[in-house]
Amino acid sequence: MFVEGEPYPVIDLCERGIRFLSSKEEGFEIGETVQGVVHFADGTTIQIEGKVMRVQDRHAVLHLGTPISPAKVLQEQRYLLRHFPGYE
Repeated sequence: MFVEGEPYPVIDLCERGIRFLSSKEEGFEIGETVQGVVHFADGTTIQIEGKVMRVQDRHAVLHLGTPISPAKVLQEQRYLLRHFPGYE
């Protein structure tokens, strides 16, 4: 995921939320609105916008205003399972 041109590794993703790594210097604030772009394994991207719901131990959690398509989430899960078998 990229926010203002800076990369942030996505840890978890679902239709309504994203958990990502954030350096402590970045200082995301709870309640802050964040806009960014998520890059998927198949090369597609989507624009996202959400509110920061939690910041803890270098992780930040966004609650998305517009959900990601469930089909897109399943497609990404299938890719990960196919390319990283046994990783859960």
